[in-house]
Amino acid sequence: MPEHAKLFSPSGAPRWTRCPGSAKACADYPRTSNAFADDGSALHSFAADMLNGKDPLGSVFVAGTGSYHCDEDSMDLLEEYVETVRAQVEEGDVLLVETRHDFMHLLPEETQAMITWPEAFGTVDAVVIKVAKKELQIHDLKTGRKEVSAEHNEQLTLYALAALEEHSLLYDIEKVTLHIHMPRKSNSSWELPWSDVHKDTFRYYMQDCLADDPAFIPGEIQCKWCDHKPNCKAIEEDILAEFMGNDDEDNLLLAEDPGESVAELPEDRLASLLNKAPMIKNWVEAVEKAAYSIAMDGATLSGFKLVQNRPGNSTWTDAKEVEAWLRAGRKAKRANMYKEALITPTQALKRAIVGPRNLAKMNAMIHRPPGKIVLVPESDKRDAYVLPDIASEFDNEE
Repeated sequence: MPEHAKLFSPSGAPRWTRCPGSAKACADYPRTSNAFADDGSALHSFAADMLNGKDPLGSVFVAGTGSYHCDEDSMDLLEEYVETVRAQVEEGDVLLVETRHDFMHLLPEETQAMITWPEAFGTVDAVVIKVAKKELQIHDLKTGRKEVSAEHNEQLTLYALAALEEHSLLYDIEKVTLHIHMPRKSNSSWELPWSDVHKDTFRYYMQDCLADDPAFIPGEIQCKWCDHKPNCKAIEEDILAEFMGNDDEDNLLLAEDPGESVAELPEDRLASLLNKAPMIKNWVEAVEKAAYSIAMDGATLSGFKLVQNRPGNSTWTDAKEVEAWLRAGRKAKRANMYKEALITPTQALKRAIVGPRNLAKMNAMIHRPPGKIVLVPESDKRDAYVLPDIASEFDNEE
């Protein structure tokens, strides 16, 4: 399983570059995992084997949440990534798979002595050094379903700076490119500006993190995956300040009817609250999760108790056994045993049960309701929805 530093983890860079206090605060939290993360670790292991010329088909990756088997679907999912990386390696080039790279060199020597070595390193999925073209390539496999861009990506930039420090003594490198491979989404590539390679940006970030009293700076990006979030006073104070406003009249916490008070807020105050909504939701979920965890461990939380919800839906433990039992012993009729349902339009198209001549007729019988109108930040890539002109509609009716 790939190693990453506790203090300055490259994957945690979006957090500690924005909130210096989170670096030390998160360092001692136990590393937890889940089925999604372990599935990703398994796929990374299988992909590394494939890049190294091994056949992982049938192999098993054991993680905290279970065992993950490499099957044909796994191989198909990883094939494009493996072939894309391999295609970059020409005669004389260098391919490094799942290699650890340190970036402690970004700190002055006197600062390095302040922390336990090594606390600034990460494991890169694949490094390609194109010797003749004087190019260093960083390849990162991401198996999730959320789009991630290589442009200005802190994690991959740190990988690149670490790899440059290690390999520039042996190879002449004049170009650095970052590549994110997402089998379940779209890939992303970006050339790291050569001027950025020589900037001291990360040095300043790391020095801020090692200060005696580093600042905690809440924000949606840095707080999203922060382990310290449920215990963070800075988030609590930031959220309370947003709701309390400038005086008692603006204080939403004192309002008899918060819903009515919010509806009467000026647009700029409403936009400010809305901008903090993702961070607030994220923090509340983290608090609830932490409280549930300690309650399940036996702790007593004043004013709260554990209860058990209603049981889930009933299901057969073994459907085939039930089928045989109903047919043989009970002599049940098929109509009483099974429920028939018409296939969906999508299933009809996939199964090609309608020929090209009748496709237009089938399409005319398909209804697809429009998507729900939602409010999102301006940074969302989708086009803005244009509200209908109600006044002109009334004019047309007249």
